[in-house]
Amino acid sequence: MNQEQFTSLLRTALQVGGTVIATRLGIDGAAWESLSAAIVVIAATAWGLYARRKAAQIKAVADMPEVKTVVVEPALAASVKSPAVQAAPR
Repeated sequence: MNQEQFTSLLRTALQVGGTVIATRLGIDGAAWESLSAAIVVIAATAWGLYARRKAAQIKAVADMPEVKTVVVEPALAASVKSPAVQAAPR
């Protein structure tokens, strides 16, 4: 399962879970719509910032089967846990 598939599954699980919680708490449709919109915006922003860090981008590229080696700055190479990522010589 790749990152896109995982986020899609997570989004669906949150929608189902949120609907169940709203039903049990007796939250009406308008209130739930506003609350869920706020949660989605905050979660999407937080995930976007996390997933687009340099280390995460390098790791995503290194995990592609068609990529054999990624050469990056030594400090960045140290932060990425992948055998395909190598530090560039100085």
